[in-house]
Amino acid sequence: MYYKGKFAGSIIINGKVDSDTVSVVIFESGSVQIGAGQSQSFSRKTLTISPFTKYMIFTQDPKRMTEGFYYEISGTEVGAYSEGPLGHPGDGEFAVRPLRSVRITVEYWSETIVTTITGKTDEGSSPFASGILPWEFVIQFEIKKTEIQEFFKLSDFVCENVYKLFDKYCARA
Repeated sequence: MYYKGKFAGSIIINGKVDSDTVSVVIFESGSVQIGAGQSQSFSRKTLTISPFTKYMIFTQDPKRMTEGFYYEISGTEVGAYSEGPLGHPGDGEFAVRPLRSVRITVEYWSETIVTTITGKTDEGSSPFASGILPWEFVIQFEIKKTEIQEFFKLSDFVCENVYKLFDKYCARA
């Protein structure tokens, strides 16, 4: 199973806006893929992070909803930023920049969940070049309160409880 949505937000790579909408796909196998929310023809860059679960964004813990929370993931390789396909689309050639650390910050507001992901890749490679310069990135997306049930595939009962928690603990506007 997976959780998929397109959200308002931004993808900034090396200080330049790459997209003003964000596509997020969280796989139950333990990873997330994040890219531009527009059609594939605009941006062909995809960030993959593993390990990752929906519970790194979704919570029903009042303290975490009130104060926010974050994760810092680091390791030999915790993902990659890929760009492609390069050249002819059928060739399947990609530039890949490995990711060794990333920070994920989550804040619950009165009508939205704001997720910010920051990191820097290592130098990358592609079939056409080696030593591709690293990227620094900031990705932010907002899951509106009205989008929570569909994105996280919540039952009506759970969703009602989540809305009550939002109303009680997430007074920030």
